[in-house]
Amino acid sequence: VITQLFPDTTPAAKAFNLQPNGSSAMGMTGANFLPGAKILFNNTELETSFGDTDKLGATVPANLFAKPGKVKVTVKNPDGKLSDPREFT
Repeated sequence: VITQLFPDTTPAAKAFNLQPNGSSAMGMTGANFLPGAKILFNNTELETSFGDTDKLGATVPANLFAKPGKVKVTVKNPDGKLSDPREFT
């Protein structure tokens, strides 16, 4: 379950939580995340870091938010179970 995204919005093509490699970083809180869980950004698997069963983070390449619109963010646990989507605008 995803309860909140950090951030959950950004202007199109504007980096957020800028990382040294030029990608942006997002975090999330939720419940029942397992080690090895992956954040999916419109079904694109992101490089994901496991914080705890209620915290995940990921880097988001700039091309994934280059155009305005709404993006479906989900979490896929190693057992294949997928969370309900949250919206990133």
